[in-house]
Amino acid sequence: MTRKVLTEDEYRAMMRERRAEERRNRPPRVILPQKHAEVSVYRQFLHIESVVHVGALLSDPEGYSDYLDPNVDHAILGASTRAALNASRMIDPKEPLADEIAVTNLERFDTLEAEMMARAGVKTFRTFYRDWGIASVQSMEGQITLVAREPISRGGWNGIRGHEGITLPEDASDTEIGAAVRTELAISRAAR
Repeated sequence: MTRKVLTEDEYRAMMRERRAEERRNRPPRVILPQKHAEVSVYRQFLHIESVVHVGALLSDPEGYSDYLDPNVDHAILGASTRAALNASRMIDPKEPLADEIAVTNLERFDTLEAEMMARAGVKTFRTFYRDWGIASVQSMEGQITLVAREPISRGGWNGIRGHEGITLPEDASDTEIGAAVRTELAISRAAR
């Protein structure tokens, strides 16, 4: 029996076909129903907003958005966070609306940032983002998970290495959720 020796191009073509076949035969990825929100703290106010899940997590232009005093009661903060979670939605990334939301987010960022700076009464990004902190909130499978993020740039953040966040049952009280949000925001601010 003789074996044919493949050329480099034939070998690459064969490997591409194998990978394509594996992708075709892979079972579909299951995405569990989930809700997302973000809570940001600035020196002058808290901003709470719902997030739309379109494969990526994006600010929802049609979702919940609220501004609160930074010293607001835990129960009010928790209630607002729960309202943002409830307003969150998931959209199939293949739907045209998903692309529209992604484009709208890019266009909307500068406008929203300018509105928040005016609300805060500041003129420079440096002043506005001083002491900024952010916490991501997710509701999935009967649990609410709150995780502090490390602010790294204007509106940009990373996860905090080794930090797992706080997990609460979905039926936790607004006061418990508000207290957990405050804890995570303090961790975020300290990570800077």
